[in-house]
Parts: sequence; structure tokens; C-alpha cells
Amino acid sequence: MKTPYRLSAHWRKSSRSANAGGQCVEVASTGGNVLLRDSKLSTVGDFPQLSVASTEWVQLMQDIKIDH
Repeated sequence: MKTPYRLSAHWRKSSRSANAGGQCVEVASTGGNVLLRDSKLSTVGDFPQLSVASTEWVQLMQDIKIDH
């Protein structure tokens, strides 16, 4: 599914991510959504991308922090 946010999104990856050939997950925040993509596919035309509501992303991050 194409998203209108793709071209205007500012993608970032974790500061803990090594620069090992782009094998990481990148995140961008646009509007009320958080976008996720596989960085090694980011230069390939219409790459796969996932969009989740910002509130769901915040809850996921909180759940991850509680488990670790």
C-alpha cells in the first residue's frame, strides 16, 4: 500500500544501530502515525512500509521498556 507520507517523511534509525549495510528498522513520525521500514529496502522503489497510530507506538515502546 502506498502512503502519501513516504516522500516527506524524515526517517531515522536507532543510535544503537551499527552502520552494517543498512540492516535496521527506520522510523518516521508523520501526522498521527508512526511509519516503519526496513532500511536495506529504502532505496528500492516502492519498498514495504508499515504505518501505526502514534498512540499504539507509544504503548508498544512502554511495553518494551517494562519487559526489559
